[in-house]
Amino acid sequence: MIKEGKYDLAIILDQKQEDPDLNFITIKEEQLVLVAKPDHHLVRFDHVSIKDLSGEKLIVTEQRCSYREIIENLYRSHAIRLEYSIELESIEAIKRCVSYGLGIAFLPLMTVVEEIKKGELACIPLSHPELNIYLQLVYHKKKWIPQSMQQLLNLLFLTGKS
Repeated sequence: MIKEGKYDLAIILDQKQEDPDLNFITIKEEQLVLVAKPDHHLVRFDHVSIKDLSGEKLIVTEQRCSYREIIENLYRSHAIRLEYSIELESIEAIKRCVSYGLGIAFLPLMTVVEEIKKGELACIPLSHPELNIYLQLVYHKKKWIPQSMQQLLNLLFLTGKS
């Protein structure tokens, strides 16, 4: 929709993107973490392999969510069948379901920091390279940037770097 001129800019949380017509500015790199209820059996281990997730109920975001594809590819590359228990659009709803013990979920770290601090959620220590996504600002290369939009870009860029 940015290409079509319907939106002036967008903020996305996705894998690094490229398009010859668009500018992508990375604001922040964000880690995907696997979270569970603090008393979940996998939380006790020092290292959990991807294979250990076989048979675990996974609470996932809706199909069009950018990082769901990363998770599905991870499972597929290790020949693990996904056991979906719930599919939700809201990260808040996913966190709530995980805290009730209805399954585990991959979520951006920034969305679960507080719940981890409060002991409502815990990270499962995956012995796998970090899964990273990027908070990116997107706008059309040919778009005229008014002063107000430039100030917003500056604010977003500075906020993401702190």
